[in-house]
Amino acid sequence: MVKILKAQEVSDILQDMPKVLIKSTTRRCQEEDADRLYEQAKAQSEALIQRSKKLALSIVANARAEAQEILNEAREMSTVIFEKAREEGYQKGLALGEEKSAYLVESAESEKNKILEQAYKEKTEILNSVHTEILNLSMNVAEKILGYQLSRNEKVFQSLVLNAIKKVTWEDKIKISVSETDYERFFEGDKQERFKAEYFTDVVFEKDDSLKKGDCILHTSKGKIDASVSTQLDNIKEALGV
Repeated sequence: MVKILKAQEVSDILQDMPKVLIKSTTRRCQEEDADRLYEQAKAQSEALIQRSKKLALSIVANARAEAQEILNEAREMSTVIFEKAREEGYQKGLALGEEKSAYLVESAESEKNKILEQAYKEKTEILNSVHTEILNLSMNVAEKILGYQLSRNEKVFQSLVLNAIKKVTWEDKIKISVSETDYERFFEGDKQERFKAEYFTDVVFEKDDSLKKGDCILHTSKGKIDASVSTQLDNIKEALGV
């Protein structure tokens, strides 16, 4: 059965995802921009749901009306055929009339079922597509808000790196590759000391010109761990099926 998303459920999707990704939003201007993006997306989602529901219900209602009309016409015609055969008074004619009447009604029932089946199929496709569109919209909003926060709030990327280090605390030494821009902004010189002191782990940061802003690759004895912003967003998309 297709799940019809209610306005509140859409609100929950849009509200929860950015919160998971940008817990450290502190500046008032940033919060206002994030709220503005959220409210715009919420309004778009609610409008999309209402339009889609209206279209889906219209398709089913029209199909039901068309199917019932076909069935009514067949029943009327079968009655006419049957009465005509009865008036003729011939047993053979009566039997033939009954056969034709039954065939007409049976054919009409079959046509009715086909019409309704197609209508419900279209309804399902519409509701499935709107569900996907809302998830895509939610992800786009999350990406925009996170991208904005990365450029304006240094705590966002630092928090991402710290969370990544937490996952490899078994290592005595960790090498982390980031983009040249992020290295100069967050990790150049004595800026690295905060990460070493917090986890009592020897953390070495290096800049990699092949990486883009927001990328973060951890090198451990067990292999590489991609903790990049884009990778985490892709993982969320994959989990949601968008």
